[in-house]
Amino acid sequence: MTLSDITRRLKTLVAAGGVAALLGLGALSPAAYAADQAQDFKIDPKVQAQAMTVAPGLIASAHIKCEPTAAYLQGETDLEKDGKKVKGSMYEIACKTGPGFLATAYSPTEIAQVFTCVMADNSKAKQPNAATCELPENKPSYQWLTPVVQPYLPNCVVDNARVMGSTPPDSKEPKIDRYEVGCQGAIGGIIDYPQLGSDAPVNFLSCLIGADKGFTCQYTTNDAILASLKPVAAKADADCQVNNVRFVGVTKESDGFFYEFGCANKPGFIVMTGNDNSFKQSVPCAQAMGLGGCKFTDAGAAAADAKTTYSQILKTAGYACTVQDYNIVGSQPQTK
Repeated sequence: MTLSDITRRLKTLVAAGGVAALLGLGALSPAAYAADQAQDFKIDPKVQAQAMTVAPGLIASAHIKCEPTAAYLQGETDLEKDGKKVKGSMYEIACKTGPGFLATAYSPTEIAQVFTCVMADNSKAKQPNAATCELPENKPSYQWLTPVVQPYLPNCVVDNARVMGSTPPDSKEPKIDRYEVGCQGAIGGIIDYPQLGSDAPVNFLSCLIGADKGFTCQYTTNDAILASLKPVAAKADADCQVNNVRFVGVTKESDGFFYEFGCANKPGFIVMTGNDNSFKQSVPCAQAMGLGGCKFTDAGAAAADAKTTYSQILKTAGYACTVQDYNIVGSQPQTK
């Protein structure tokens, strides 16, 4: 995914405050939700067994990729169909992989709407009497995100999550839900995960992208990100006293990222990393125009730094030259 793709997708996402309205979560009020959802939820084995027989039909109706491991009929709910109010049922389903979810249904084979347990939890935080997932397999509601995140954040064990936004139903963009995840003792990030019934790809975004685009991660601070990336900066320039970092973009091959680092004691630079933030190569700010240039380093300082660097390279090679000016002709494909 290119930086322009990310920017376009950010513009199409529904604001986090609109997620409940988009998915109709506001309709799940105490008046609409059956009173048999007791505050102390206890599983009735007969109800669970019956729900497990219904679950495959519900899953097929919603075109969701889910191998059910548990299901439960939570109760009745008021629905609207063809402009008329009708009685429906609310089921909770846990999946072997992927998010657990709540489903309101007109019948065992006709879904009205579905929404993930994370969304239900987010809604409940704002509306205490809203419906939420109760099955042990769906608690905590974000536990399924750990294996999803670990290819991008290998040390992450998810300990919190929230829905930041969702692609609107009428959008031509891939239908995704955007989750922010927090990790135990490590930095978190942002995951774009296919909506229930969607085959959109999974994508990872750094919280730095959010900071650059005007929204903020709640579980990961910029200071924490900076601390985690300092070892990468040190491999590029051990003398740099890192005081700032920003996300620049995704590599053309989508196999890594570009970050700009600012240094308190000298001109900064841009680093290319792998998807796991392993160091690949550094780009001096004087050569970074193709990446949009540097923001933490003045162009004049970058040029002066480059002249000094090139003078030293020439001296090492046996040429006594104090560089006054230079021009970048191109890049060697083999060594980049």
